[in-house]
Amino acid sequence: MGAISRDNKDENKKLFIYQIYKALRKGGFLVFAENLEGSIFHMLGRKYFVKWGKSWNYLKYDEIHELFKCFSEFHFKTYGFLGAFGRNEKQREILGILDRFIVKLTLSKWHYIIFGVAKK
Repeated sequence: MGAISRDNKDENKKLFIYQIYKALRKGGFLVFAENLEGSIFHMLGRKYFVKWGKSWNYLKYDEIHELFKCFSEFHFKTYGFLGAFGRNEKQREILGILDRFIVKLTLSKWHYIIFGVAKK
């Protein structure tokens, strides 16, 4: 979703989700995982250390319910805080283990991954 709405084209996120909704049969499911904006630390890290970080339009926690309101049911969870800061696979693996404990202590809107299920 971040690429199709890059450079702050939030309306593309709504259009993207609505097109998926239209493609589903009644009772059909959308199962997804997506990157979230995360905390201020994630935003700054991406801005300065990720090539596309300045233009990518990450999904914001506060816009989740609005985007999926056309579905009859919607359930989601967020996850991840430290794992995004690993610069290689070994670091991400270690930070991911620490995330098991850290995510319980941090706000959902600070997490950087969302996964969910929406039913038409």
